[in-house]
Amino acid sequence: MKKALMYTLLAGIIVLLICPYVAGKKLKEGYLARMDSLPEQPGVTLNNVSYEQGWFKSHVVTQVDLDLEQLSNKPELADVPVSFLVKSEFSHGPLMFTHAGVRFGLGYGHITLTPPENSAQDSLLGWLAEAPIEIRSIVYFDQRSQTEMEFAAYESDNGDEHIRFGGASISLTANSDMTHFESSMVIQPSSIVGPTATFSMDESSGSMSYSGSSPYTLVGETVFDFNQIAVVDDQLSVSVESLKLNGGSQQNGDAMDFFQTLEFENVQAPIPVTAGKWHFELNAVPVAAIELWADLVDEIEQFSDTDPQAGAAFQAKVQQLSDAIEPGLNPVHLIL
Repeated sequence: MKKALMYTLLAGIIVLLICPYVAGKKLKEGYLARMDSLPEQPGVTLNNVSYEQGWFKSHVVTQVDLDLEQLSNKPELADVPVSFLVKSEFSHGPLMFTHAGVRFGLGYGHITLTPPENSAQDSLLGWLAEAPIEIRSIVYFDQRSQTEMEFAAYESDNGDEHIRFGGASISLTANSDMTHFESSMVIQPSSIVGPTATFSMDESSGSMSYSGSSPYTLVGETVFDFNQIAVVDDQLSVSVESLKLNGGSQQNGDAMDFFQTLEFENVQAPIPVTAGKWHFELNAVPVAAIELWADLVDEIEQFSDTDPQAGAAFQAKVQQLSDAIEPGLNPVHLIL
């Protein structure tokens, strides 16, 4: 009897010691697979710098490079490189003590952002020092991840402007192959006070939920709610309450439908409008037209009006896109 109990305890201890290693191995496999499956984003490059897997913990370093010239289409930013080192420390499962309580899964991690120290990023380093970002992530057995980000409040003086950012929280859930993701966010009251004008915003929130295997066929919806936005200067005062932006997409056979809605209430401004709604729909857009639009956006960033041949080819693509989407254009509804 005693031997059986001893063997049972020994087997239990061996299992408990082996489980963290197996969870860490699966965690690494999922991370590398997710890095390989991430869609390309113009102006953003991700590189896995290192992945050190231990028995109970793993340390991961990923470098994020931002091309500000490509992201903003401003040539003057070509010589302003911005890079982040994303450092992650994951405790292996299966039993995890997280900020959300006890969870079972592959790993629980804390993530930090560290820009390399160079003169082009002194202001960014100062911002991160004053307002650190706390990121926590849970990876479950099915490689589904749940990430929570907390942005600390921040205030700064930039010449005659005073900027006050009240802080924000973002939650993101995604499955293993990134074909479904959900996100929500809350931004605390913030403001910008300048020498001649003031912008202020009450607590605001947003959410999105999308599914799809291709960036051109994502199906879902995005919603942003602003409780109140106000702009005041020496000659004008405008305040809008209950401002809501809502947009999304859905499949329509082999094509896509898109919609966009803007609603607002209780407008206080020197105009004869107190509330309003704007709604726009674009239906039955061929996927090929969406891909063509993405190509056109890339070409616009590199467009040169000094090349007549390139200009003619560009105009031909614009006409092709117009012909493809024109049948799906619906009247814009505006209610004031």
